[in-house]
Amino acid sequence: MITWLTPEIGTAAHHEVADDPTVESVLVDVRELVDRGGNPAGELLARIDQAAAVARAKGRVVVACDAGISRSRVVAIGAMVRAGWAFDDAVAHVRTVADKPELNLPLLRSLSDLLADRPAGQTRTGTTLVLGGGGFIGSAVTAWLRGSRRVLAPRRAEIDLLTDAVELDRLVRREGVQTIVNAALAHPLHSARAAGANLTMVRNVLDVAEGRGTRVIHLSTLAVFSGSARAASSAVYHATEEAVPMPAGTYSEGKRLGELLVEWFRDRGGSATIVRPTSVYGSGMPPNALVPKLIRLARGHRPITTHVYRNGPPSMDLVHVEDLSRAIADLVAAEDPPSVAHVATGQPVTTGQLAELIVELTGSRSPLATTAIEQDAHVVTDARLAALQRLGWYPQTSLRDGLSSLLKGLGSWDTR
Repeated sequence: MITWLTPEIGTAAHHEVADDPTVESVLVDVRELVDRGGNPAGELLARIDQAAAVARAKGRVVVACDAGISRSRVVAIGAMVRAGWAFDDAVAHVRTVADKPELNLPLLRSLSDLLADRPAGQTRTGTTLVLGGGGFIGSAVTAWLRGSRRVLAPRRAEIDLLTDAVELDRLVRREGVQTIVNAALAHPLHSARAAGANLTMVRNVLDVAEGRGTRVIHLSTLAVFSGSARAASSAVYHATEEAVPMPAGTYSEGKRLGELLVEWFRDRGGSATIVRPTSVYGSGMPPNALVPKLIRLARGHRPITTHVYRNGPPSMDLVHVEDLSRAIADLVAAEDPPSVAHVATGQPVTTGQLAELIVELTGSRSPLATTAIEQDAHVVTDARLAALQRLGWYPQTSLRDGLSSLLKGLGSWDTR
């Protein structure tokens, strides 16, 4: 079956059209090219020129590889450029009209470099790209970085990291992106589907960064040590940046798998930092998180019940989103960034203490109570923060100040 990308240029699987007499005279076979980067420039350009010449002489051309998708589509795009299309326009058109819009990214990148398609004057070096810039953490990081550098933060409607690696690659190339901050996160957090989606997004980001010298700052979580805390039977587990994580549960396991992809990217010569924050709070945080829930209850003067586990009350190490944003900004600016950086306060607070502080700050009349849970509780923190302390970073926002600021920004927030 032939997919006509333009009235003159089509692609097909070779075995489907090789014996078709109506196609024989216009068939260009590109199966000898490899299905990845590394094709000799002369061979790739020769197939492009052959396809363009056949299209001019015969009025149409069919470019064929084994499946009619990877090598043939890239050669067809080259022929379209030879026929007068702008490179980016040709790529966008093919992804729109093709029944299977996938494009082989290493091959496409080779073609881009060969055709020297980058418009003069458009490339800007030093740009930072924030992925997940519409989310709680991503939006805060974007706002912080814009105080010192050029930042791009496309929304999902512009680039869907699950499907648009090609579009992401074009953006990185066109805008001269030097650093990618990956704060993208699929929801719901604890579902297996979201864990799989997150791995796909990480893989696409690393594919784009690889070979371009683009740095990656990948947002993970200290929850990757949740299994370590359980194994140590510790209510408060102090992780170090040198320790090997042991996750427990879908969310932390998915995050650790994403970290492994980043580590393998580094093993292949890439530059990347894994950032592991503790629980993050602040303006714009999800309304179903514990802090907003407690604030709603306190403002409505309703009863607040926290838990007590077999080994004591559960704790949280709450780091303010502006402290995290400042840490990421320091990592972006670092000349020799660390491979792993933990972001925490090192001072966990129990959920009961958190509730008491929120009741105090809101002037609430909410009665406080506890209920027993027949399990053990664990919290992961890091009191050393060695990597960030080498860069001069320390948490600056106390929990009291952070909550006070959050309450001022909420105004007449829903108390239901």
